[in-house]
Amino acid sequence: MQAKDSERALAHWTKLAASPTPRNLFGLARAYLLKKDTEAAKEAAQKTLSQEPKHVGALLLLATITWTTQRDEATTTKNLDAILKGNRDAASQAELVQAYSLAGHIHLTRSRVTAAEASFGEALKLSPKASAALDGMGEALFRAGRFAEALARFGSAMEADPEAIEPKLGVAKTKLALERLQEAKELMRSLDKKLRDEKKPDFRVLHWKGRVSEALGDKTAAEADYNEAIKLAGNDPGIVDTYITLAQLLHSQGRAAEAQSKLDEARSKLPRSVPLFKALGDLAAQSGRYTEAEAHYRNALQMDPQDISTRFVLGVTLRRLAKFDAASEAFDKVAEADKDYPGLSLERAVLYEASGQSAKAIELYESALAKAPNDPDLMLRVAAALLAAQQPGPRAEELLRKVLQIRQNSAEANHFLGRALLAKGTNLAEALRYLRRATDLDPNRAEFFLYVGWAANEADDQQLASSSLAKALDLDRSLADAYWQRGVLRRRQRALADAEQDLLRALELRPSRYEAYATLAEVYEEQQKWPAAQASWLKALAADGKHALWQFRLGKLIYQHGAKPAALDPLTKAVQLASQSQLLPPWMADACLLLGEVERATGKKDLAIEHFQRFLSLAPLDSPYRTDALKALKALGVDTR
Repeated sequence: MQAKDSERALAHWTKLAASPTPRNLFGLARAYLLKKDTEAAKEAAQKTLSQEPKHVGALLLLATITWTTQRDEATTTKNLDAILKGNRDAASQAELVQAYSLAGHIHLTRSRVTAAEASFGEALKLSPKASAALDGMGEALFRAGRFAEALARFGSAMEADPEAIEPKLGVAKTKLALERLQEAKELMRSLDKKLRDEKKPDFRVLHWKGRVSEALGDKTAAEADYNEAIKLAGNDPGIVDTYITLAQLLHSQGRAAEAQSKLDEARSKLPRSVPLFKALGDLAAQSGRYTEAEAHYRNALQMDPQDISTRFVLGVTLRRLAKFDAASEAFDKVAEADKDYPGLSLERAVLYEASGQSAKAIELYESALAKAPNDPDLMLRVAAALLAAQQPGPRAEELLRKVLQIRQNSAEANHFLGRALLAKGTNLAEALRYLRRATDLDPNRAEFFLYVGWAANEADDQQLASSSLAKALDLDRSLADAYWQRGVLRRRQRALADAEQDLLRALELRPSRYEAYATLAEVYEEQQKWPAAQASWLKALAADGKHALWQFRLGKLIYQHGAKPAALDPLTKAVQLASQSQLLPPWMADACLLLGEVERATGKKDLAIEHFQRFLSLAPLDSPYRTDALKALKALGVDTR
């Protein structure tokens, strides 16, 4: 048995089992398991339990087989409980460690990260150097975003079992998350070489080797690794992530047909499964196709209603679709299963922000940090969540500056601080300094160059904007926001046909980027395509009806080139929204004049008088339209002397 010689072990245990004692039957079960004959192993274990119902080894063996072959959580948990709760004193330390570790892996599969961490913690109390428990704890910490702690656990697991592959994969992906790319590359290169020399290549190693190469900008090597992993894996369901990652890579290079072909291959080759639907949902969500993502996530939940991670990302997607009640319900169900689920507090805070409940949002942001106030990974995540909620404010800036004190060479921290300063809008030069620093530290992230181009657009530095957006699109041709920002730039450069093409491409890739509709409307106005411009303004306002300038531009367009009475609603909203600002926009006087004209034409005398008078109070004394306003007031019976 110890030499893993399954044939000879089975021959001896078969002879011994002629005398069917619990010990001999359990030995036979172990021999069958070593031979990977799970059905025979299961039968022998059940015979063992028929003679000794509390036999810990047989219960543990059955639990392991039931979980690995059937994913039957109820039966597996029943057998584990019989050990951990019903017969703990009869179990050896090694058996207890194995039982707690298996329980932890079950929790991880169901995305119950907090429960998984607790189970692995119990195993490590009994045996601090148990490799499987250390690896499982590393995975739980990795999923919680506690990368420094995860790396330590994965490293300990490597020391405890130098031959195990899983801890090495854990170290590589954690170093990738920590932006220690060269170290991750060397680890995956050496592991891949070792396995090839032993003629035991592993598709998981090729997947992460490809991920590291892609992060380093070597997309050719990454594509080769992904394709080899797919070929090696065959129909193994675990290859689904590689299919999705490869499709994303191909799409980013403008090879949409090849990307779709890979997705079609995955659908036809792999069984319908939760990981497949979830991966398709993730891909759709990353492209802003949230309705499609919702459908995939619901398909996954139909197959496994207990999968917390799928329910969590469904909640995120519903929030992005502004289905706030449904999103809240999804998050409540996640909390029922794991109240400390990673990212739950932050996402609920984002949801509160989006639905106008700012006080609750701030409370949740702070409670998340209170649990680990000095954790740079958590600070970075909270700041990123604030930015995603479009609520950067001083809190995000404060957190990111703290992170940079700890990790001054973190490309992500520099990038997010630059974004926070860009959103603040008071110091574009400083924002650009941090954003450009991020591209210096990691020149292979398309999103980093996108935001340099975005900030350069805001600063009207057309040369920098042009070069940065070109680099972003060179790295990722599917980056919708890069097309949007290049459309903004090309409109300013009066390259209207090119701007239109870029903006339509941006909306094709990311239909939820409604700001692009506003820029497209401006392009159509400059091309004198009035109906198309009006349609684009309406699409922009359908997503954000509280944008005062957009309401004014739509109202002005309708007034000048459409049915004037139809301009009443957008102009009224524009004036009402602008009036709520402490600093009135420069177009306010014009909006009041046009609104007054429409109100006079539609018989709203009192409102017309109010808005003509307001125009006179706001307009410059040399405005050529003052005379028109005075004449209108006189016609309405107002003494203007």
